[in-house]
Amino acid sequence: DVSCALVMPRMPLYRFLPEPPNDWADFMGWYKLLARMGVGVDVWTLEELPDLPAERYRAVFIPDCAYMPPEGLEALSRAANAGAKLVSTGRFARRDMTGRRLNPGQVTVVALQWHDRTGAAFLGETYRCPSPTDTPPRLRCLPGSPHPAVVEELVDQLREVGVPVLYLPHQGPATGFTFRRTGQQGERRLLMVLPCDGWTGRLETAFGPVEVGPHGALTPLP
Repeated sequence: DVSCALVMPRMPLYRFLPEPPNDWADFMGWYKLLARMGVGVDVWTLEELPDLPAERYRAVFIPDCAYMPPEGLEALSRAANAGAKLVSTGRFARRDMTGRRLNPGQVTVVALQWHDRTGAAFLGETYRCPSPTDTPPRLRCLPGSPHPAVVEELVDQLREVGVPVLYLPHQGPATGFTFRRTGQQGERRLLMVLPCDGWTGRLETAFGPVEVGPHGALTPLP
């Protein structure tokens, strides 16, 4: 079940920009954070954003995005008018892709906004892990960031705007999602949790405790 969208603020690296480009680390951190809260998302690039369906998503996440095409901003406005909650961190729609300032009248209402780059903070410090098969070398995150109390406050605010958070991400490195399966007994809704980095343990989810083994866990939902 996917009810949220995540904007990937990738942009060409122009030689001269009036302010720093959109922050890739904020996007990576949000992707990791949402996956580890069990929130399924569709990822939309800035090139695809003008085609965002107005009534499809409950929430749309916009990581640090100073540069945005006006057509993408219009699509976000249509989604907000249709009931989607816009969640923004860092900069939001200051300029178009050529660096010209956007008309203030084009900037739509954001339901939840952090001026800090929350995703980048969750991602923490990164480093390149040397590998003979990966080009460029794989990007890894140093453990222990951020503090669990910071994450809990963030989760509370997301739930207030209707984001379906399944569990707190600092309980264990695991990726979860819900899906529907149709069989002889009709349609069933299930929760799949996949552990990361060999972790096993117990997750307290919105549907009750789930024991996660080496190969994950599959739990029927009411």
